[in-house]
Amino acid sequence: MIRKSNRIRHKAAVIFSVLIMLLLSSCAEKTEKSQADTGETVTTADAGETGAITDTSRKSYPYHEISTTYSSRGVSVPAAVVIPEGVSDYPFVIILHGHGGSKDENGGLTTIANALAARGIASIRMDFPGCGDSEEPLSNNCLSNNKEDVLNALAYIRSEYSFTKLGFFGYSMGGRTILELLAEGKIEPDAVCLLAPAARTADMKQFVGGDATWDQAYAEAEKNGTVQIQDPFGKKQTLGLKWFQDLLVYDDVAPKAASVWKGDILVLFGEDDQIIDPENTSRATAEAFKGEIGDATGDGHGYGFYSDYLRLLRHVTDMTTEFFAWNLLAD
Repeated sequence: MIRKSNRIRHKAAVIFSVLIMLLLSSCAEKTEKSQADTGETVTTADAGETGAITDTSRKSYPYHEISTTYSSRGVSVPAAVVIPEGVSDYPFVIILHGHGGSKDENGGLTTIANALAARGIASIRMDFPGCGDSEEPLSNNCLSNNKEDVLNALAYIRSEYSFTKLGFFGYSMGGRTILELLAEGKIEPDAVCLLAPAARTADMKQFVGGDATWDQAYAEAEKNGTVQIQDPFGKKQTLGLKWFQDLLVYDDVAPKAASVWKGDILVLFGEDDQIIDPENTSRATAEAFKGEIGDATGDGHGYGFYSDYLRLLRHVTDMTTEFFAWNLLAD
């Protein structure tokens, strides 16, 4: 159960952080260069650079990123690990991207990973099949494979690093992946942050064009093994039958996950999200857990990742970082 006093103190910390951000943003806006601008991978950085959003009243750490791979399902999964420097004991956050995205999400997830590291929190993020640097086709992308890749990422960091606590961050379908792992009792994190989680299959049916289009695509995938769909952004994708089948296991995974796991959770979403229903999915997910909600309205389902709305990206990053700092760094 979430402790009420912790939630009140956390909300106060978030409000304080946002006020500081607003005071500093006018002088920083002209010079900031975020990862969302460049999309480049940072290998080493001083705290506060390359998109790491920090509160100057707190200690900030330099950090470095390691490009690596780990084994899962008999293939090599591309991954990025960001480690804070000068910290002997640190927690880890596993960061999951959305469907068709990447471990960087055009710099958005890179920014979040760097900001966490500047606060003394390590992270790993990976490319799911057919995404980013993955050498697999997108037709191999499905919740079953993605969940296995996440569990093997957890096994990888446990074998390579010593860490204190564990958190998960999931964007869109990455959030769905985390919720299914929670529902199935396969992970026991200390804290979870979800950004517009695709908890309900109804949203994904709309993603492919609605119920009728879903049924047609499913039938074609059953016949041929794969089917080409066009997503709401006009991009064509070749999906495998398992992508559809896995999504039908849970109509809404949040209630099941909430009945199994009772930890601290923050759900971020925008009221203008055109992909994941803000009320019936995102807000309902937070309510199922009796968790906290963060407002990230302003850029639809992009959340500043794929636009020049850097203020929203900063806001999402600040809320995420403060939540994990409170729940993973506090004794």
